[in-house]
Amino acid sequence: MLNWDVQDVRRYKDKPFEFEEELDLTKELTTRSKEVLDADKVSVKGQLFNDNGLVISDVKIKTTLTVPSTRSLLPVELPVDIRVNEAYNVDSVADEEEFVIPVDDENPTINVYESVIDNILLSIPSKVLTKKEEEENIMPSGKNWEVISEEDFKSQKEEEHVNPEFAKLKNLFNNNDDKE
Repeated sequence: MLNWDVQDVRRYKDKPFEFEEELDLTKELTTRSKEVLDADKVSVKGQLFNDNGLVISDVKIKTTLTVPSTRSLLPVELPVDIRVNEAYNVDSVADEEEFVIPVDDENPTINVYESVIDNILLSIPSKVLTKKEEEENIMPSGKNWEVISEEDFKSQKEEEHVNPEFAKLKNLFNNNDDKE
């Protein structure tokens, strides 16, 4: 299940080690994040390459998550289609400037499974809206309160900073029209 012994991967010296799996990660995703309400099956397709003491992964991940809207908490289906590349240090000869994932000497395995879960969770955007909220710019409201956008807030603040003397002049011409 997306975990391979380093020795098995090393047998593929001239060509990449290819894999393709469909996983049910609903339990793992909902346990690790309260943002995930549900998840479709996860399609994982990729390759592992041997490269001078490193194993390089190139993984494509596809699924659909159900997450709450960040405005209304209504469920939203969020398609996930990401590509992940990582380097695993299998020979302990990595350059100090390179970011690589160390492989445990006692249990030398390449664990793509955890990487898939981590990267799905990292792909969830901080702002998720229903189609209606996005199209109509709907903000939550209640009795005597409403949420407003940052732009609306700024324009309200600008209106509050109008010089009161100039505000009196605003109606000057309206009063003259009434007298005629």
